[in-house]
Amino acid sequence: MKTDSRPDDALQDISKALVLLSDRYCHARLGTLLDEEYLHGIDPPPNRELLRWLLALLVAGGSVTGLGLSGVLPESAEGIVYTIVAFLALTIAFGRKIQRSIEVLGAITGGI
Repeated sequence: MKTDSRPDDALQDISKALVLLSDRYCHARLGTLLDEEYLHGIDPPPNRELLRWLLALLVAGGSVTGLGLSGVLPESAEGIVYTIVAFLALTIAFGRKIQRSIEVLGAITGGI
């Protein structure tokens, strides 16, 4: 698509792609929403899921360990504060995708 040099042609190409995408989505063809010609030359984004989980575990583990060693928290509040720290670590690592990570964590632990 030539969005800079021929905007009218690009608009028509984008419209055709959107109609194709919506038609295939309505027919539940989620694995083939676009033809290969639309995706030619586009590299898939890198998968950083493992890196995000490692970051969340490091932040949560370091924070919980630091809080535990400092002795600042009373024993009755430790469980709730550690849970909050874990959720904050997931939020730092996953940002807007936090809901998906909580669902994965819930599936691993058997519910939250």
